[in-house]
Parts: sequence; C-alpha cells; structure tokens
Amino acid sequence: MISKLSPYFKLKSAVTQFFIFLSCFALISFADMYLFSTRSERIHMFIVLAAIILTISGLVYIVHGILQRTELNPLHIAISGIIVFLIIHPTQSLILFVVALTLAVSSKLIRFRGQPILNPAATGIALTFYLSALARKSVFMSWWGADMVQNFTKGNVLVYYSLAVIFLGGFIYFAWKFNKSSYIASFVMTHLLFIFYTTLQTTGSSAETIAFIIASFFNSFAFLALVMIPEPKTSPSSPKQQVIVGIFGGIVLYMLLLDSVPFISSDLAFIHTVLATNVVTFVLKRWA
Repeated sequence: MISKLSPYFKLKSAVTQFFIFLSCFALISFADMYLFSTRSERIHMFIVLAAIILTISGLVYIVHGILQRTELNPLHIAISGIIVFLIIHPTQSLILFVVALTLAVSSKLIRFRGQPILNPAATGIALTFYLSALARKSVFMSWWGADMVQNFTKGNVLVYYSLAVIFLGGFIYFAWKFNKSSYIASFVMTHLLFIFYTTLQTTGSSAETIAFIIASFFNSFAFLALVMIPEPKTSPSSPKQQVIVGIFGGIVLYMLLLDSVPFISSDLAFIHTVLATNVVTFVLKRWA
C-alpha cells in the first residue's frame, strides 16, 4: 500500500509543499489552543487529533486500496482532514469530526470532467451541520485554528507579528503557486470595499475602519480567502472566470454577514460563501 502511495509524495510538487506547510500551521495552532485549555479539554483535543489521523488513514486505504480510485490524491484527503480539524470547534463531539471528514472525502467522488464540483471540506462541514442535531446544539464551527496570529507569542511583539506574517506570506505564496491570484484579489477587494463603506458609515472613523480591514488579513477571513475559496480543484481556472466569481463571492459574503439575513449565522457565512462560489464556478465551466 505504501509503495502505491509514494508517487504522490514529491517534494517538488506544490501539493506536497502545501500539505507540509498546512500541517506545520495546524500543529502550531494546536499548540496555541493546548496551552490555554483545561486538562479535560487537552485530553479531548488529543483524542480528536488522533481520530482525524486515523480517519485520514482509513479513508486513504478505502479510496486507494478498496475502491481503486487512484485519481484521488491521498494528500488532498489529508488536507481536507486538517481543514476540518481547524474549523470545527475543538470541544465538539468526536463523531462529528469523523463524519465531517468522511462526508468531505465522499464528496470528492462526485466529479464533473474528472474534477470535484464542491469544496470537500466545506461540503463535509455543511452536511454534518444540517444533518446532525448534535451539531446544532452547541457551537459547531469556531474556525479556532484559522487565525494567522498565535496567542502564545503575545509576550514578544516581534515574534507575534513575524510568525503571523510568515503564515500569511506562506498562504499567499501557495495561492500564487496554484495560479489563483486574480481570484483571491477580486474576492478580497470586493468584500473589503463593501466592509470599508459600511464600517465608515457606522463608526464615522477612517482610522477604525482601516484597523478593522488590516485585522482581516490576520484572522480567519485570511484563511477563507487564501485556503478555502481558492481550493485548486473547485475554483475557476481562467483569469476572467476568477474575477467574475471572485466579485460574486465577495458580494455574497458581505450579504450573508448582514444582520438582515437571519437564516444564515456568521459562523456559517464563510462555508456558504465557499459553496456558492463552487456552484457558480461549475456553471461557468459547464457552459464555457
């Protein structure tokens, strides 16, 4: 089995490099949460982490060893697992992590022209939330591990900001590596322009507005914009389509975050935005 998977692990591959970078990011985020958790929470977090690793291994075996779906890169399965781990609240029931990841990988099997239609991690998380009453009883998504900044480095300002910039720069680099720069730029600029106007109208202070926008580059919005939105297989390829879908996504996220949309909570807005852009991307590719 290992010999069959080894061809997928090439250090020169952008996917392998991204997997390594995301894994390091996840481990540091895990350590950051661990340091500020109670003993029982720490034990639960380790159990969840172990379950995620075992589930990834099991799904890779099923997909490659049993189903013989060799077109599915095992690293993509692992990346989906890491993202699920970083988004679902760490104190949630263990079974929800396993179900979300299983559904995420299952969604990869639904393909159009050899490519998945929906972002696997977003699909798995959304389906788990809507299909499980347990997920709706408490905080399901907190995006706890998606911030660029880490609390344990606050004692040293230089380290605090340097580490955040390294993470941000790393994700920007991979977005460029996967040729998604136009997509991300149009999405971010559209959304932040709406935010700038709204915040300026609300606070009346340009300084507060600018500070809010700068903070957006270091919180979970950055993870959404640089990791979730531009997922290579489910995002537009051509620059023209990237700009169109990027503008659409920026507007959708802004609308979903408004208080006037009661049926969509803020923690779900990111996920729904990802899936909405996936659908538009599919339509554009279908009729291209």
